[in-house]
Amino acid sequence: MFTSYWNCVTNNFFHGDTVKVPCVPTSRYFESQTVFRAAGRILTHALLLTGSLPLDISVAFLWSAIKPSLPPADETVLKDFSKFVSTAEARAIAMGLEETSDVFSDDLMSQLMDIFTRFGMNNIPSPKHFRQQVLMIARVELIVKPSYFGQIMMKAVPKMWMTDLWDCISECGLIEMYKSLQPTPQKVLQKLKTETDEKYLSSPQQVAFIYLKDFIRCLDSEALAQFLHFTTGSTSMPEEPIVVSINNHTGINRIPKAHSCGPMLEISTAYSSLSEFKRELTAIIFNDKLYAMSLA
Repeated sequence: MFTSYWNCVTNNFFHGDTVKVPCVPTSRYFESQTVFRAAGRILTHALLLTGSLPLDISVAFLWSAIKPSLPPADETVLKDFSKFVSTAEARAIAMGLEETSDVFSDDLMSQLMDIFTRFGMNNIPSPKHFRQQVLMIARVELIVKPSYFGQIMMKAVPKMWMTDLWDCISECGLIEMYKSLQPTPQKVLQKLKTETDEKYLSSPQQVAFIYLKDFIRCLDSEALAQFLHFTTGSTSMPEEPIVVSINNHTGINRIPKAHSCGPMLEISTAYSSLSEFKRELTAIIFNDKLYAMSLA
């Protein structure tokens, strides 16, 4: 539920590539105040209840909302900004930060000028001052502009929760929390546990389990988050094992099923190939109708 809620909120009231911060059009300003008050309480409640956080929300933004008098470290801001901009922009910025000569190449200068123009930076990019120029843009976009909405979120949190939770967290602690919740294929594979002990699986069941593990190993970060959303109800790493139940159902009954309260994933042995298994499971986990939610 929390993941579907955050997907709905971030799609409507945040912007950014893989890291997002609040961005509200004037026409939705009044509505947004109610949304962000609720978001602050839900953010806190979800962390207390499930230990989860919406991992696509900027650490720099969230830290600034929690502790507005303590600016986040430069490295925290730069790391978030590299994921806030597009992949091509992030690549150009990384090249600019690594530049050792006195001037940028014409092609890199053109890309950096486009980035500066997009964010209203009138200065000319220069290798000598580039890090500070990028930091200025990043702090404005990730912290200054969305700060009002961060204040609304935190002011809505009951004082007891602020004292017992947010006031006790350091910037390093928040970063470590994000890292621990961030899924990777290897971390997810370690959470898999067959319902029947692996050594007692039949040959077809072993093959089906191998198909599942290969499927997970090949997932990028977005697809892995979607897989976890399907199987556990959250895009964060689960604390408990993901139980895999392997049946021999055929036809329409072989479709993979998830029980997120478990969490448990049911898969079938009735696949003739790895590609067939991957195709069907991919279609299931990316079926938007399974996760639909409205703020209305």
